[in-house]
Amino acid sequence: MDIARARNILNEMERNRIVQKSGQARAQTFHFSKSACRLLGIETPRRHFLSEPSQQERIILMHAREHGSIDNKTVREILQLDQYKASRFLRRLMEKGKLKRVGSTKSARYVLP
Repeated sequence: MDIARARNILNEMERNRIVQKSGQARAQTFHFSKSACRLLGIETPRRHFLSEPSQQERIILMHAREHGSIDNKTVREILQLDQYKASRFLRRLMEKGKLKRVGSTKSARYVLP
């Protein structure tokens, strides 16, 4: 899934009051609306939907699965992170054995093992 399509889906979910948007431009985050939480029978989140590390890791792995690989730049774009935080997520996923680095440091891509 490309970034534009993901944004369109999130914006549609916001129009249908499934999620709520916070922040502006690159700092936007989304979380389930109170009404969506009631319908799903879950507690209203106290933190933003995409701010949970486990959720961010799932998004990285999903992208790598769908596209064959992922790189630091793509992680930064999808999750709105700086270079260092994106590197930390990728390194943590490698340490857990969920991703494997291919290529040199500058052209590194990460694939599922």
